[in-house]
Amino acid sequence: MLPKRNYEVMYLVTTIIPFYNGGKHLENVIETLKKQTIGFENIEIIMVNDCSNDESPKIAENLASTYDNCYFYDLSLEYSEKSGYPGRPRNLGLKHVHSNYVIFLDIDDYYVDNAFEILYNKITDTNADFVLANHYINSDNGSIKNNLCSKNSSDEIIINPTKNQSTFDKVTTGCFIAAWGKIFDYKFIQDNNLIFFEDGPTEDGDFYFQALAVCKKMCILPNTYIYMYNEYGDSTIHNSTEKLFLAFFNGLKRINDFLIENIDLNHEVFISDYFSSLLLIFVTLDVDKSRKKELLEMIYEFEQTTDEINIKTPEVAFLNNLILKRKFDSAIIVGKMYNKFYNNLFIKKMYRKYINLKRLE
Repeated sequence: MLPKRNYEVMYLVTTIIPFYNGGKHLENVIETLKKQTIGFENIEIIMVNDCSNDESPKIAENLASTYDNCYFYDLSLEYSEKSGYPGRPRNLGLKHVHSNYVIFLDIDDYYVDNAFEILYNKITDTNADFVLANHYINSDNGSIKNNLCSKNSSDEIIINPTKNQSTFDKVTTGCFIAAWGKIFDYKFIQDNNLIFFEDGPTEDGDFYFQALAVCKKMCILPNTYIYMYNEYGDSTIHNSTEKLFLAFFNGLKRINDFLIENIDLNHEVFISDYFSSLLLIFVTLDVDKSRKKELLEMIYEFEQTTDEINIKTPEVAFLNNLILKRKFDSAIIVGKMYNKFYNNLFIKKMYRKYINLKRLE
């Protein structure tokens, strides 16, 4: 439960930055925020440490002592281990907001120089519950523009998503569920007690769809690019743990159930994207064969309770077809092959380039 505000509004906007071992990024993040045309002094910067074991807490503490608008909160004072996900630090940040509007920022990304000004002006002009804009994707193969909405969309779309579901689904091509790239009315967050789930990697989806369910007015800026999302491809994919798999699987089911019970916005897109991610986690899973078969049975049983999942990525669709036919031995072999390919940096870069080009179609 978020506390009701009983203190002075001091800034135009607040940006919440969770971090774990983010020492190499913290100072750079502040430098990018200094360039915001809304005025650095008008931004409240909340940095939240998720039990880092590098020098980042000291860097954050030093930044907080250097700049009056920078604040540092440390989860290690309450927890002995990191949560592993941004939900917990974001929730802590939401308890200390001194403005009327909130913008989330991941520590290894950045906003373009006029992003905060654009978002602030738009949410105050429209009185929307939240505003979202488009973003760039930066990868090994260069920077491209994301395709947020269908081609030839208007520059501004204002909509009540739950009362105009067909229109919403028509203009949007993806869930764009990430917490970043948006500005939220803080009162809207407080009044509806919107908080992030802290138990797994689907916290963005939980938060986004809860927000949509109670949203009366949202504003979409499909042709305005405000955020640089960095996809790093210079490292191999490490083996996933069973804990991660189960956390993601449970989050997928939770959001799926919520959508069925509450709203039907982009349900097909959501389930396809998240299910593809689940299968990628399975591919890199570090458990023995018998346990993999048990997990594949869980996936199979889940799919029997849903409509047909339209997976757009060919190799993931192929793997899923094996699961649907209960050819688990073959699925495990294919998964091992995929894991080797994904860990080949050249193949990974070429594949990422292909995926990025597909996003523009």
